[in-house]
Amino acid sequence: MNNTNMPIYIYLDQNKWIELAKGIKNKESKYETLYKEMKCNVESNIWAFPLSIIHIAESMKRKDEESRKNLLNLMYSLSKGCSISDYTTANIIEFNYWVSNGMVDYKQIQNKIISNDLVKIIGLSTTDAIVKINGDTDISNEKIKFVKDFIVKHSCDKEIFECICGQCSPLNEDEDFYYNCFEIARKSFMIWKEQIKKLDEYKEKHVYPAYLIKTFFEEYGKIISGLSPADKHKIKLIFDCNTQNKEKTIKLLESLPGFNIHNRLVYELFSNQCKKVHKHDFFDLAFLRVAVPYCDIVIGENYWIDRIQYYKLDQQYKTVTTTKLLELGNL
Repeated sequence: MNNTNMPIYIYLDQNKWIELAKGIKNKESKYETLYKEMKCNVESNIWAFPLSIIHIAESMKRKDEESRKNLLNLMYSLSKGCSISDYTTANIIEFNYWVSNGMVDYKQIQNKIISNDLVKIIGLSTTDAIVKINGDTDISNEKIKFVKDFIVKHSCDKEIFECICGQCSPLNEDEDFYYNCFEIARKSFMIWKEQIKKLDEYKEKHVYPAYLIKTFFEEYGKIISGLSPADKHKIKLIFDCNTQNKEKTIKLLESLPGFNIHNRLVYELFSNQCKKVHKHDFFDLAFLRVAVPYCDIVIGENYWIDRIQYYKLDQQYKTVTTTKLLELGNL
């Protein structure tokens, strides 16, 4: 998916960052060699390792100060200010593009999701900085531009990174919240599925499309209510045509990259009652829905990479996925 003159974007799961940090600390030659290669390619703008809010918040959970500091320093040394939007921000960007164009060309919005702008980690952007004039109204546009350019120039500085780390609290409460929500949603899903099985027109192959449509309105209902009448009408027409062309409707919904990836994976968790769910799974889901479509390489844990490959989501978004950090140089 990589464009000319752009680096290869490589997303490392938190466990892979920890693996690399441990390998370097223990002076294992294979990790020291890999780090040198990573650093060299970052400096040459060949590779880029975008950081997310999850990386920072998970790192801030570490109680050992030295371990936390070493991990964050490692992340900064390889990110060089490259950051990736959180899933909520990415979701809104995708939805707005979808409403305007009737689909999402993920390549066209990649630079809105990933950029060299550290404050993107917390949902901000230095390119949108507002410089207000207090007092002297004779300040030239050139001077205003100079100030804005200065802000952008320093948006990747270590001081900015440390400031962001200080603002990111651990995600313990969020983990509990999402886990409890999942438990409730999983039970509701099974009740809903049993109810639609009683319908005369029920077919197993229609369950996922029905789930996707149901979830679409749960996720975007509030946003849709704030749209213009013309945009609301466009969305209404899509679903009015659903009975005539269900496949087209589902294809349109699945053109929302994050929505598509997240619901395909969550649907499996809901359906598979035997699958034990861990609290950290929800942060894995949060990064996968953004990393898979917008990064060129994603290195993660076994279960999720296996599921991404099983549903061919990596092929759909032309993303290389693997669990093996040490194979990075061969990808």
